[in-house]
Amino acid sequence: MNVRAGGTSRFSMARATHAIARLVLGTALVLPVALFLATPITRALLPAYRAAFATALGHAFEVTGVRLAHDGGHHVVRVDVRLANVAVVGEHVLYPEADATANASTPVANALHLPAVALLLAMAWPFAGWREWLSRCVIAVAVSVPLMLLDAPFVLAAALWGGIADVLAPGRLSPLLAWAAFVDGGGRFLLGACAGLLAVRVCGWHRA
Repeated sequence: MNVRAGGTSRFSMARATHAIARLVLGTALVLPVALFLATPITRALLPAYRAAFATALGHAFEVTGVRLAHDGGHHVVRVDVRLANVAVVGEHVLYPEADATANASTPVANALHLPAVALLLAMAWPFAGWREWLSRCVIAVAVSVPLMLLDAPFVLAAALWGGIADVLAPGRLSPLLAWAAFVDGGGRFLLGACAGLLAVRVCGWHRA
């Protein structure tokens, strides 16, 4: 029994070592590629970001532009809006003005945290064969794309609504602001982990 326990322990240690090695190698591969492709990936997602952002803002605002921009040397996703309809915030009523606009931005890199975590987890998890490993990585990325639409667009919408609420209705509870706080507080990493684990589950749980 002691020999078997010792063999099991060594096997578990080897399995953990292999997983760590895959994680380190995956990080060395994924991070440079993510940084290099961050701008073209985000540019391709801008139309979807615009639709998701309009949904998050509601009917009160009209999205006049969603674009990539530079802010202090960093690439950001910037959204421009104007108040298109009457909006009620707490006890205050906002009326549209033709020349009144607002904007918010978020770093491009933030949007890639989620798929990067999903891909790294899918790469590091033990696998039975290279076909499974490749399928898992593809699924992880595919699942991450719709989840990314719950990240940047809703964080930007919360930034705009939050600026208004802080002035007109401080302390007001808002699901949108709560979601943005969750995402910025580490939620995007948790969502990425969920996407990666889903990919692993779809392709089957395997141990090295």
